[in-house]
Amino acid sequence: MQRTCIPFIVLILSLSSARAETSRRPNIVFIFTDDHAVQSIGAYGSKINKTPHIDRLADEGSVFLNSFCGNSICGPSRASVLTGKHSHVNGFYTNAMGTQFDGSQMTFPKLLQKAGYQTALVGKWHLVSDPTGFDYWEIVPGQGSYYNPDFYTSSGQDEMKRYEGYVTDITTDLGLEWLEGRDKDKPFLLMCQQKAPHRTWAPPLKNLRNYEDVDIPEPETLFDDWENRSATLGDNAMSIDKHFYYHYDLKVYDEVPFASDRERILKDREYDRMTPAQKAAWDAVYGPRNDAFLERLFKLFDADATGAINFREYVLGMATVSMGSARDKFQLSFDVFDIDGSGQISHGEMVQMLTVMDPKCSAGADMGLQDAGVAPERAEARAGEIGAFVTRIFADFDRT
Repeated sequence: MQRTCIPFIVLILSLSSARAETSRRPNIVFIFTDDHAVQSIGAYGSKINKTPHIDRLADEGSVFLNSFCGNSICGPSRASVLTGKHSHVNGFYTNAMGTQFDGSQMTFPKLLQKAGYQTALVGKWHLVSDPTGFDYWEIVPGQGSYYNPDFYTSSGQDEMKRYEGYVTDITTDLGLEWLEGRDKDKPFLLMCQQKAPHRTWAPPLKNLRNYEDVDIPEPETLFDDWENRSATLGDNAMSIDKHFYYHYDLKVYDEVPFASDRERILKDREYDRMTPAQKAAWDAVYGPRNDAFLERLFKLFDADATGAINFREYVLGMATVSMGSARDKFQLSFDVFDIDGSGQISHGEMVQMLTVMDPKCSAGADMGLQDAGVAPERAEARAGEIGAFVTRIFADFDRT
C-alpha cells in the first residue's frame, strides 16, 4: 500500500556521565513512530493534536524543515535508517511478501558496537529477518498488534510472549527496563520503535474520548483530484472515498449491507485481541457513536422515509456519499439494470443483466446461466454460485 506519511524520528543525545563527557561519546535514544504525519505534531504546526512532550524536545533541540524521505513505507524506511542507503542499494524497497532485509550488511548499530556501545532495539522491526547489531532486542512480529501484543527475542518466534496492555506503553516500558539494567560504565544506543500511529487505528482506552468535543476542520485536500501533478499521487491508496472502510477503519462492527466486497473481507482484528474488560470499555465509547452513525446513514438512504431502502434509494444514496464521477456511475448502473424503464429493478432484470455482464455465460436453464465450453458439472456449479450471488444482492436491496 502506498503511503504519503513519513516516519517521525526523535533523536536524543546525552552526555550523562563524567566518563562520557571526557570521551565525547554521547548516549543515544532513537524514538521512531510509524506513518506519523508531520501535520499531526505541534512543533510542525498541528492545530488539532497537542504534543507537548515532542514539542519540548523540538524547543530544546532541533527540527528538520527541509528533509526528505527516500521511501516512506514502513520496512523500507527502517532499512534506510539502519544502513544510510537508498532502498535500491540496501535491497529492501517494498513490504511485499518474500522480501527480507539483508542483515549481513553494515549498519550504524554495528559501527557503534565496534566503538564499545551497548545496543538495544525494542518495538516494531518489520524487516522479516532477525535484527543484527544489537546486544538485546525484543520486537513484535510483522506489523504487530495494538492490544495485548506479542513480542519475541533472539530465542525465536516459538518463544513468543504476549503482554497484556497497549503496545505503545509496553514498548516504552521494555526500553526503560533495558536502560535500568544496562552497564552504566558504557555508552549506549537504544532504538525505541513504536507501532503507532500506523493503520489500522486502534487508540488506547485512555484516549478514546480525546476529540469528542473538538470540531475538526475539513482538510483543504479532501476533494483533491491531483490534477497537473504526478500520477503517483493520484494512485495513493489512502483516500477516504475509496479506501476508508466501515469495519477496518470506522470500527463499525455491525454488518453494513451496502459495504463493498473488500469491506466485507477486510476486518479490524484488534477487537478480537481484547480482554472482556477492554471490550467493555471500547464498546461504551464506540457503541453509541456507531448507533448514531448508522441511524444517520440509514436516514440518508431512506429518502421516502418508509423505513426500507429500495434499490433506487440505494443508488442515489451511494451517489450522495460518493465523490467525483461516482454519481454518474451509480445512476448509469441503475439505468442499465432497469431494462423496462419502470424505475424499479426486478429480480429477473438483475439476473438478466448479470448474465450479460458475465462474458462466460449465456441465457439458459438454472438461473438463466450456463458456461460455454466447460464441463456440465462446472456449468451447474457456476450457475449455482451466480444464482446465490444474485439472490443475496437482490435481498440486500429489496427491503419491502
